[in-house]
Amino acid sequence: MPSDLYTNKAGCPNCGADILFYNSLQWYYGSPLRTCRRCGAEYFDDRYHEIEIDGYEPDAFNITKDRLAAVVGLIITVVFACVHVFEVTHLTRFFPGYALLSLIGVFAMLFGITDAVMIATGRKEKRLEKLRCRSEERLKNKQYAHKLYNHGYKVPEKYL
Repeated sequence: MPSDLYTNKAGCPNCGADILFYNSLQWYYGSPLRTCRRCGAEYFDDRYHEIEIDGYEPDAFNITKDRLAAVVGLIITVVFACVHVFEVTHLTRFFPGYALLSLIGVFAMLFGITDAVMIATGRKEKRLEKLRCRSEERLKNKQYAHKLYNHGYKVPEKYL
């Protein structure tokens, strides 16, 4: 199934329908019990984590990571914007890849800044707390908790 170290292609275990490509290093919050859009079968997706059980993503509140993303994004933006401007003004040619790489740098920079601000202001913690409450509500349903347990999920005894 893995096509490289980070990207996997998920498929429905019942009908084999392609579900999507995803980053195997990404941490998703929500119910790991999913429903195939094609056949309607329920399956377990281990990319998703019940936040009430697993807690937050290990780097969820790491502002250092966000600062690094912002700095790297800024460097990428400046370098490729300068190369792009040099090519257009001095070499009179246009390679759209440099503009695209500059734009990717801008997005990395904005992501880092936005996430750092959300952490510093407490908005990220509030958002994750809402997700934790939803997770707790799902786990109060004993049938749901037993389904997770039957799929090998480590469900605390209090929910079973």
